[in-house]
Amino acid sequence: MFSPDNVYSPAGSREGMTPLFEGALDYQHFIDGLSQNKNATASLEWFGNNVKQTLINDKKALDKFSKNIKQAELLF
Repeated sequence: MFSPDNVYSPAGSREGMTPLFEGALDYQHFIDGLSQNKNATASLEWFGNNVKQTLINDKKALDKFSKNIKQAELLF
């Protein structure tokens, strides 16, 4: 399990970090709730290895999730 105590420290451990939708927290549920608030904002950060590719992959997953929400809204 990731321990965020020293994530901002260059010498800190990143052991246990996972991409956005692969961790223990159910971000899908969190983002779904967040999407109900049209004034909400968020940022995407990554402190582990492979920064650029991880952020690209997480952004693609968020875009797909957002597209699914918009399609569902059209149905109702």
